[in-house]
Amino acid sequence: MGFDIHGVFQKKEGDRWIDISSEYNEDRDLYLYCWLSSTRTAGMKPLSQPRGFPDDFEVDEYNFHPISSHDILSPIKREHTSSYADRNKLEMGEWGFSWLLGSEIIAAPPPIQPMTIWVPIDTYNAWDKVSNPALWHELHTDWQQHEDAELYATPENITKETLRVIVEWTYDFTADFKYFVNEVRRLMTLHTEVRFVFGFNA
Repeated sequence: MGFDIHGVFQKKEGDRWIDISSEYNEDRDLYLYCWLSSTRTAGMKPLSQPRGFPDDFEVDEYNFHPISSHDILSPIKREHTSSYADRNKLEMGEWGFSWLLGSEIIAAPPPIQPMTIWVPIDTYNAWDKVSNPALWHELHTDWQQHEDAELYATPENITKETLRVIVEWTYDFTADFKYFVNEVRRLMTLHTEVRFVFGFNA
């Protein structure tokens, strides 16, 4: 579940921002999307409202960004692009275009958010109820309209038929976003300051 995040990291070189390679795989990630620049998930404050592309960021009418080298692409995109044309352009998504400085990203602690979630019964039984559950899903507000609603239960109402346990949980996203934040830190160690220019696809 999530949205595809398309983006490129850049470093400042003189008066220009220059594309740089990174090891960020542009994973499909609903909550990282919400944290970077969105208001779609209630309760999670984004780092910024969408800012659009920077004025000095080059894109064509199809929201493709020209790149100088195939090495600029993320590992996933390097693996899946084959044509010469693909290797010289970068898809930036279809909507939600924005950008963030690396310093903005690492200065902001990942959110700790109260959520109503459901946990598979086996996961719930093995869970220490202190750390984040190993497997969970956000509980949608219309869950009672689903044909399998009788398989859900709160902890005090678990029966032999229960498959999904509804839990009120304060979820810490630090570990979830670590793969992205650590890559931003690594790039800033190399380049002092960077910016991440990005967009989204459903």
